[in-house]
Amino acid sequence: MAKIAFYKAKHGNWLDYLIAIATFSKYSHCEFILTDGTFVGSSPRDGGVRYKKINQNSGNWDVFDLPNTIDDRDIMAVYYKYQNNGYDWVGAIASLFDIDKSTNGKMFCSEFCAIALGLRPSRPPSRLYKAMVRKRIITKEPQIS
Repeated sequence: MAKIAFYKAKHGNWLDYLIAIATFSKYSHCEFILTDGTFVGSSPRDGGVRYKKINQNSGNWDVFDLPNTIDDRDIMAVYYKYQNNGYDWVGAIASLFDIDKSTNGKMFCSEFCAIALGLRPSRPPSRLYKAMVRKRIITKEPQIS
């Protein structure tokens, strides 16, 4: 079963803290986790859209099961479409103010996740989390914290 993981800013760097403060949230980043444990998303640390192994049980993430209607193939289809995109700093910063300012050829984390979920892409991780709870895509409580 595919999952979505939200990164807890308290475990990150100064930028993670800044994003969390600006959005009144504990989250600063989000990514999908495939059934084999591979993380898929757009990461500023890795320069954009990518997939790689990350320790999801580190305590740095809140992890939520996705419905069976969203599987690895759906997520990887979005990955293959955007795999050469760099990280969109302009879009990420604009999303903090609820402004859609996406940069062509670039993508930020919650934009990648929202597109794969069929949701409005211009929102920071904290607002994506709230939208997913409101739409009952995930529960309010994580499976792994």
